[in-house]
Parts: sequence; C-alpha cells; structure tokens
Amino acid sequence: MTNTQIKDNNNTLIRTKTVAKSITKTNVADQLDAVVDYVDQQAPKVALIYSTQSGTGSPSLTMISDTTGKTYTADRVSVGSYNIYVSPSFSTASKCLVSIFLDGITNSIPQWAIQNFGSSIAIETKSFTSPNFALADGILNGAQIKIEIYE
Repeated sequence: MTNTQIKDNNNTLIRTKTVAKSITKTNVADQLDAVVDYVDQQAPKVALIYSTQSGTGSPSLTMISDTTGKTYTADRVSVGSYNIYVSPSFSTASKCLVSIFLDGITNSIPQWAIQNFGSSIAIETKSFTSPNFALADGILNGAQIKIEIYE
C-alpha cells in the first residue's frame, strides 16, 4: 500500500465516517497495519562493515551489522584498487548507496572512487603525494563501509 492509498483509506474509513459508532476497531487496526507495512518497505537494508588491511594484502571485512542478507568478500586487484564481491548480487545496483568512512588517517589527504556493478563494488583509494594524487594501499585500514539497499 502506498502513502497516498493509506491517506485515502484514512479519509474514507475514518475521517469521513459520520454515523455514530461507524468507525470500528478493525478499521483503525487495518490502517495501523498498513502504516507499519509502508514504513517497513521504506527502510533501507544496511550492512555496516569494518575493513582492515595490512601492506599489499586484500582487505579483511568484519561485519558490524547487517540486514541485507548478503555476503561480502574483498580482494586487492592492484595498488589502491579493490573489489568487494556481493552474493547474491544487488537486484538493482542503482538503488544501492555505498559510503566509506575513514578513521585514523594522518598526514594524508585520502581520495577514493566507488563504482557499484551489482555483483561487485570497485573501490580505488588514492593518497596525496605532492603534486598529485596517486593510488595507494592502506587507506581502507580502519575504514567503515556502509552499504544501503533501497528496494
């Protein structure tokens, strides 16, 4: 049931009832159920992942919390380039939001790029080495990765 349908039902079944005692407990309970179902549909499924990485190794992912029902594994492709594999794949990659929160970065200006392919998330990390940004390892060490799915 959509937000508009819930409002229409509230008007029809509750607000416009003018006969005494014509609003039943069932009318009210059904509308409350519809609101709860609607809110549940709108809440994203979220995975919050803690990443550690040492040297040139693949990042290790530790699940902090997860309501997505998916499995995430990571590997290092090359310097500063990583993939997080998603199983099962996102049904619609455009309805997923991936965010990275860095922790403990000192004396560096990190930069990253994320691309979601549905079955994998490509991440590139760069660090500033005057005068340019260059691909760099270690930036995902201590990072929190948040994946939100809006389906």
